[in-house]
Amino acid sequence: LIINKGRIGGVINGGTGLYTRSRIRIDNSAGTIFGGGGQGGKGGDGAIRNPNSTSYTADGYGGAGGQGAGFSASGSVTMAPALSGSAGTSQQLSGPSSGGALGTVYGGQGGTGGAIGTAGSSGNSATAGGGQYTVIVLYSGAAGAAAGAYVDGSSYVTWIANGTRQGIAIN
Repeated sequence: LIINKGRIGGVINGGTGLYTRSRIRIDNSAGTIFGGGGQGGKGGDGAIRNPNSTSYTADGYGGAGGQGAGFSASGSVTMAPALSGSAGTSQQLSGPSSGGALGTVYGGQGGTGGAIGTAGSSGNSATAGGGQYTVIVLYSGAAGAAAGAYVDGSSYVTWIANGTRQGIAIN
């Protein structure tokens, strides 16, 4: 019998809260069992091409997704908060003879990591603006990762009291 009056949880970026392959009973009436929050999705990349060239000459790279909330991976018992994704980079393509800007491409912002038991958000798509570019390639941001499981082995668990459970259950 497990009597939970505190927190049982996964580490950041989708960790599992409780794993079992043995029959157990859980009284979670005064506690919380949660999976780690999912990592945010990467922001989309983008590129523009000089009209007088066959190669891409300016690239914007999407930012990394933020970490999901959960217990710190360092082994401490403190909670790590969900973090925002990083900003994407940008580049400007200058004209070969006029010296004017042919365009600017911006990588998408990375998605925010999920709170405990929730998925991360998607990254933003790349964008472009201004200038006289002729070819543009913009990619969408990636989807955020799923939340971690509050329990892996749910078919082995008999719940005496559900309490607060956040995330998914895996059989």
